[in-house]
Amino acid sequence: VERDLREQGGFISLKFRARDYHHMSDALSIEEMVLVLAAGIAEAAVETLADDRVERLARGGIWERVRRFVDRQLAEGGVKISLGPLEIKSALQGGAGFRHELGEALRRHPDRLQEFLHDLVRELVVSVHPHKLVIFVDELDKFQVPSANTAAVYQAMADLFFHYSRVLRLPGCHTIYTIPPYLGFLNPGLANAYGGRVYILPSVKVRLRPPHPAPFPAGIGALREVLARRCDLSRLFGDVVEPAVLRLALMSGGQFRDLCHLMREVLELAFDRGLPVTLDDVESAIEAYGGARTLMREHREIIDAVTAHGDLGSLPQGMLGALAGAMDQHLVLCYWNGDFWYDVHPLVRRSLESGSRP
Repeated sequence: VERDLREQGGFISLKFRARDYHHMSDALSIEEMVLVLAAGIAEAAVETLADDRVERLARGGIWERVRRFVDRQLAEGGVKISLGPLEIKSALQGGAGFRHELGEALRRHPDRLQEFLHDLVRELVVSVHPHKLVIFVDELDKFQVPSANTAAVYQAMADLFFHYSRVLRLPGCHTIYTIPPYLGFLNPGLANAYGGRVYILPSVKVRLRPPHPAPFPAGIGALREVLARRCDLSRLFGDVVEPAVLRLALMSGGQFRDLCHLMREVLELAFDRGLPVTLDDVESAIEAYGGARTLMREHREIIDAVTAHGDLGSLPQGMLGALAGAMDQHLVLCYWNGDFWYDVHPLVRRSLESGSRP
């Protein structure tokens, strides 16, 4: 998307990673979210734009601006704490103590959070005119939480985006949040809160939809092209390029991250055993990566529902939390074929068929 915007012209894009500003070991509160957005957007602007377009930010620094705002709110809330600009950044990355104090000070004045963040964004919108501002907030889908807490964290994030849509819909610009794809399941009203613009990026379709899951050549070919741009497939696989790539593509389920992990296992075997890699080596790589998956008993109903129906329409409301965990671990994959449909990850299906059922 960023490349397309650059080629098209007329746009200024700012991008930052949420985890550079937050510990991501728990769901963000709205207070934390506003400070993460303000800091990330402002620092991306100073890095991307000429100083004369963001003179105020470049001169004073966003963390000094955040400090003044936070100090004012804490003082009015009767909270006795004083933090320097860099201490606020460290506190955001650190954990629960600062979160509690910030929440205590701002809970009664959510309008001030919106005013602080939106004023900053409006300032940037004016500074880049006549270009249109596009903001990418990346890696809000990359939490580091124990699997037992996954459902609660994602439910909290779904509720955050739903209840505070007025704050998070930034004025005068296009904002793209990279969020876990299943947040829409956890809060069905989420799409409406953002004008219907909540999109799921499906996995690449490498098989046809069950009950006739034959290989899908177009999807497999697309993944082959991606791999060919990253390594010399002929040198790596020798005479078994096509069956090796086919096997890896099918076992990845079209999930690009898993395909990359499988290829890493293959390359590690190549370093140990030499070139070219054999089909037996490919199977060893699949076994090494697939065997690392953890199947929990609570995911059984989801796996069975997807296996039987190919959709989630029959899933009880109480199982949506388990769905979040299943999709987070890539136990279940989402595809698009005129409408959304779902399938159990091939590596999970392989484990189940071999008797490793949870």
